[in-house]
Amino acid sequence: MTGKIIVICLIVCVLAMSGCRSSMDDNTDKQDDDVIYTYEMSDSDSTNTSEDDIIQTYEKSDKDGRVRTYYELSDGRWKTENWYYKDRVILSGRTHNAISGVTLICLSNIDDITFSSLAESFLSSNYEKHYSVEEVILVEIIY
Repeated sequence: MTGKIIVICLIVCVLAMSGCRSSMDDNTDKQDDDVIYTYEMSDSDSTNTSEDDIIQTYEKSDKDGRVRTYYELSDGRWKTENWYYKDRVILSGRTHNAISGVTLICLSNIDDITFSSLAESFLSSNYEKHYSVEEVILVEIIY
């Protein structure tokens, strides 16, 4: 729970620094969302992985904008230390009144995630609009 709070605070700070308002309308992003699905998950039922299953490790790096370490697996899935995800999604956009856009890279088990819905999830005071860590997790922020 503490990790989720830290990630939410980090996103709020990032979006605030990019010039967004503290409250968002339903029309947060007038631009088309750019979504890139890198791999589809295989039919593997296994949720365990060995070191041999990891293709690439993306280490947490402030310089590169990575907010946590995550891994690409040989079966097409992605994982963090505790969770598995079927997609690595790149979302680009700009929140209402922001000076410039931002790219958010997340690992997701949601098929129809958009920049607008992810930004709203982090900024909304309505808990029902928040994604759970099992659904989506932010791994990189690129300005």
